[in-house]
Amino acid sequence: MVSFNVTFTLIVYMGFILYGLHSQSRLLKLYFSQLDEEESHSNDELVSMPKNKTSRLRIRKGTSVVYRKFRQSAKQNQSKPTFSTDASRKQPVQTRQSNRTKPTLRSSHHPNHTKPSFQALHRPIPQNGTSTSPVRKWAYAFLVGGCGQTKPEYKGFIYNVAVAAQRFRELGSAADVLVFVQMSVHTEEIELPEEETRLLESNGVRIIYLPKFARPVHEKFYALVQEKFRILELTDYSRVLFLDSDIMPLCSMDYMFELSEPETGEPTLKENVVLAWRLEPANAGFFMMKPDLEDFASVQDAILKREEKALTLPWPHWDPVEGWGHVIEASDAWRTPDRVMDLAAVFADQGLLYYWTKYVKQSVSLIINKDIENWGSKNGTFVLESTNHDAILNEYTCVPPVRGKYLFGNSPYRDFKHFTGRSKPWQQNQSSVFETMSMEGEPILPAEKWYRALAIASKKADVQLNFSFATEGGHGDPPVGRFSDYGTMINHIKAKRANNWTAYEDVGKV
Repeated sequence: MVSFNVTFTLIVYMGFILYGLHSQSRLLKLYFSQLDEEESHSNDELVSMPKNKTSRLRIRKGTSVVYRKFRQSAKQNQSKPTFSTDASRKQPVQTRQSNRTKPTLRSSHHPNHTKPSFQALHRPIPQNGTSTSPVRKWAYAFLVGGCGQTKPEYKGFIYNVAVAAQRFRELGSAADVLVFVQMSVHTEEIELPEEETRLLESNGVRIIYLPKFARPVHEKFYALVQEKFRILELTDYSRVLFLDSDIMPLCSMDYMFELSEPETGEPTLKENVVLAWRLEPANAGFFMMKPDLEDFASVQDAILKREEKALTLPWPHWDPVEGWGHVIEASDAWRTPDRVMDLAAVFADQGLLYYWTKYVKQSVSLIINKDIENWGSKNGTFVLESTNHDAILNEYTCVPPVRGKYLFGNSPYRDFKHFTGRSKPWQQNQSSVFETMSMEGEPILPAEKWYRALAIASKKADVQLNFSFATEGGHGDPPVGRFSDYGTMINHIKAKRANNWTAYEDVGKV
C-alpha cells in the first residue's frame, strides 16, 4: 500500500510539471497576441529597430515620469542639474565579431624575476574608445558567470539582463546597457548560444566576454564577484553603475549619473557612489564608479595584498581588526540603515568596495537610507565633507511613496527590485504568472512586470524562451553559488598562488 501511494504521488507530481510547461507555452503565445494588439493601438510606441543590427536601439519616444518631474523641479530651482537626452551620449554597439574578440594577454614576465603584481597578471578587457576621457557618457553594467550548457541555470540571469535593458528603454534612460559574460571552465564553448546573443543584442545590450577561470576551484561566488570591479576598465564611459544580474529597474536611474556629473553647477554625488543596506554599509549589488585604469590596478593590488596575508593567518584566514588594510576606529564606525554591526561579505566584494572607495580613493558618496554622506580627502586623510538628511533623491523617482517602508521607501532603494535568494521570477510558477498577465491592465507585481518585459524583449529578438533549466536539476541557482564563504576563498587563493598568482587560463601566452 505504501509503495502504491509513493508511485501515485510521483505520477501526479510529474503531471503537474508537464502541465505547467505546456501552460507556460500556451499562455506566452496568448500574451504575444495581446502585445500585437497593444502595439497597433499604442500612442507611445517604441522606435523601430534599424536593419543594421550593429546599431543600438534608440530610446523610447516621449519623456518618462522621472524626466518630467525632474524638469518641473529644475524650473523651480535653477541650481539643480538638468537632464540632457543629447544623442551624442549614445554609442553604437560594436559588431558581434568585434564584441567577441578574445582579450589579449599581458605577459607574466617580470624584469627583476620576482613575483609579478596582480596588475601585471590580470587579463584586460577590450577597449573600443579613444584615449581621451569621455564626458557625460554613461552605462549600466551587469555580470553573469559560469555560463555553459553544463550549468544552464545561468540563463535566468541572461534573461534578466534583457529585461533590464527593455525596462530602461521604456523608462526613458539614455545610458548604455552592457553585460560582462564569463563562460564556464566546465565547457568548451567560448560564447553564448546564438539565441541568447540575439536576445541581448536585439535589445541594445553590449556583450563583453571575460577570460575563463583556469580551474573549477576558481569558479565560485567569491572569485566571480571580484570581476565587478572591471567596470573601472570601461574607459569609454565617464560613469558606470553596476547592478547585480538579478536586479530589475522600476525607474530610470539616470539621475544618479546626472547628480554626479551635471552639465552645470556643482555635483551632488561623488564619482563613486555606494549604497548601504540593512546589515552592511556597502552593498556590492548596486554601486557607481568613474572608470580609470590606474584605479582598477589599485583595486587589484589591494586584492593581492589581502590574499597574500590570508595565507599567513589561521582559519578563517581573515584579520577582523585590520580587514582590508585599515583599522576602523570607534569614531569612524560604519553606518547602516538599521544598526551598526559586522559587515556582511566583509572579506569579499562588499568589504573591498567600502575599504577602497573610502580609505584608498578617499572620494565616495555613501547613501544610507535618506542620508547622503560625502567623503573626501584633506591633507591625505579621509574626511566627512558634508551630510544631507533631506532625502533629496526622492525628487527624481517615478515610484509613488511607499508607506511603512523604512529602508525601501526612499530612492534609489525604491527605484529597483532586487530578486534576492530564491525569489527570482524564473524560479517561480511561470504558469500562474502568465495567467495573471493575460488579464487586462498593466502588471502590478514585480514578477509580472519582469515577465511582461521579457515577453517584449524575446518577441523583438524572435527567440523562444525556455525555462526548463529552472525545473530540471535544481532551483535555478547561480552556477557559481549564492554566497562567498571562507572555504572557497582560501581554496581560490591557494590555487592562484600555485598558478603564478592568477586565476585565469593561458596567462603568459600571446
